Amino acid sequence: MRWFLNYLIARFQALYEVDGKVSVDESMIKFKGRLSFRQYLPMKPTKWGVKVWVMAESSTGYVTNFQVYAGREGSMEKGLAHRVVMDLARPYYGSHLSIYMDNFYTGVNLLEEMKTHGLNACGTVRANRAGLPKNERLRKKASMEKHEFRVAQKGELTFCIWQDTKTVMLLSNHHDPTQTGTVNRRKDRANQVPVVVPASLADYQKYMKGVNLIKWLAIMDSSIDRRNGGGGCFSFSWLCPATMPTLLRGLLEEQPSETSTEATKAGWRTWQSSSSHHSEQGLFL
Repeated sequence: MRWFLNYLIARFQALYEVDGKVSVDESMIKFKGRLSFRQYLPMKPTKWGVKVWVMAESSTGYVTNFQVYAGREGSMEKGLAHRVVMDLARPYYGSHLSIYMDNFYTGVNLLEEMKTHGLNACGTVRANRAGLPKNERLRKKASMEKHEFRVAQKGELTFCIWQDTKTVMLLSNHHDPTQTGTVNRRKDRANQVPVVVPASLADYQKYMKGVNLIKWLAIMDSSIDRRNGGGGCFSFSWLCPATMPTLLRGLLEEQPSETSTEATKAGWRTWQSSSSHHSEQGLFL
């Protein structure tokens, strides 16, 4: 089976060039048969199956790399999440590919290492990760008004904290801390309004969706599975968004700037949104 999976990955990468924005996330292949590395994730829509780490193009859901989780692989010095991201990104070293991920993966050490390999990265980050700013105004429990944001920079890393319904913390190794973008938030049941946020957060919301584009196939696969009266048949239907363009192209063609800011003594230089207009560009503290 492994040789076949490696073959698929090689063909996916040879026959299609991603547009520069991808996301990394886990996905579940429904499977209820006997398997030593079958996973049970009670919080997932597909609770029983094979867990797969996936890198997919943000705009199309094209699967450009994946790795089946077959259980713990010994003692990993830098942790499972760190290893997974670096393994998936290895074919793109030096390409300046922008990779978006959630807080299971994101950490200061990971983003710094990715930068040394010519990879851009951005993702939500957990408050207890090592290396984050220690300024009390940048902590998860800091007092902030709704849609207020604060930004800090250390070398090429940009950290932001934004108060939405919940506090959102995000880390990037390639965004300008002074730039902003917009996200839509609900004003009432019928209307949404644009809210100005740091550019890193706006890009995260826009591009952290590649893997989600293929997850709807699990619902379709589940429906087929119920009609067939089983769940013990291993299915590759989640790969369809990647398989179809690859096969079509294979049939038709047989051919294979950064913003730097000097750090302060404490290491992190900080900004925040205007106290009178939370949607304005961040101000120096």
